[in-house]
Amino acid sequence: MNSPIEIARDLLSRGLSPLPVPHKTKKAIISGWPDLRLTDADLPQYFSHLQSNIGVLLGEASNLIVDVDLDHPRAVELASTYLPATGMIWGRPGKPRSHWLYQLSAPAKTKKWSSKVAGSIVELRSTGCQTVAPGSTHPSGEAIRWDDDGAPAAVTPDSLITAIQSLADAVIAELGEASRTTGKAPKTQPVVVGESTKYGKEALRQEAGAVAAAPEGARNDTLNSAAFSIGTLVGGGELDPDEAEATL
Repeated sequence: MNSPIEIARDLLSRGLSPLPVPHKTKKAIISGWPDLRLTDADLPQYFSHLQSNIGVLLGEASNLIVDVDLDHPRAVELASTYLPATGMIWGRPGKPRSHWLYQLSAPAKTKKWSSKVAGSIVELRSTGCQTVAPGSTHPSGEAIRWDDDGAPAAVTPDSLITAIQSLADAVIAELGEASRTTGKAPKTQPVVVGESTKYGKEALRQEAGAVAAAPEGARNDTLNSAAFSIGTLVGGGELDPDEAEATL
């Protein structure tokens, strides 16, 4: 397992601005943390403890990288149907693929979409916010880990907000509530299943490669994780179910 300073250095190399967060918590406690901008030379001063969570500042501090935080379980399940594909996703065993990161072409404000009954559904977290990154420990004791360890997709603020709104509306519709945008119960977006998209094929190839390369003792967990990801792609219309089943 990498040390906090090694994790912070890796995040910094990805364009993400790290900051220390107490172990097994999600709240930054350093005074003035929204204005903290650490360089590589600063990391030993802030990440010398053996146990520390590592947060990342979002928006302006991290080259306009933002976090789409999926709070409601159904939002997690529907994310691949509505959100743009991105290469940077993380979560934890009890809630995988619950943070989707994007690099915006222009600034955007933090915004939350909520349900009257279920509370928070999804949040766009931007400048002034931080989120706890892989290598940290969730308050539940679960490890926060990478699901897709790549680069965040480049998107415009308008296109991302429109996609998040559609996702939130779909969840709200299933809960039987009216959309706060239209005042009506929205129709869910139809999913066309029957052919694999270019993104779906590449994601399937990567998942299959991860299973094939898994060492003895890790194959079952790797296959389970791959099956979950592939199932999400099928449900989102990105993969033909027969192709996915044959690969598994």
